[in-house]
Amino acid sequence: MPAKFYATECTVSDTKDPPNSYNIIQDACGSNLVQVERISEPYVVDKLQYSYKSFSFEIITGTYDLSFSCTLQFCLQADVGSGTCGYKNGDCPDEYSWDNSYD
Repeated sequence: MPAKFYATECTVSDTKDPPNSYNIIQDACGSNLVQVERISEPYVVDKLQYSYKSFSFEIITGTYDLSFSCTLQFCLQADVGSGTCGYKNGDCPDEYSWDNSYD
């Protein structure tokens, strides 16, 4: 049975010790603050695509090294369809949205 995956969390971090970080995706929901837009379908077999407004953790204009990492959840396709695996309606934290696709 085919599996699909989705992003449950994606974090942008700087290289400071300790690092500054911000979850642009939290509980599978995109941040409204950085205007996360899901370009792909929410559950995919090969490639997720998102866009977001770039930002820095510093007020001073300059070039900064940032890292981007995501945690993925895998579900059987039938479980996504039945609602037993994946995003649950109402799970988004404040200032995050599941319906962040502009298709």
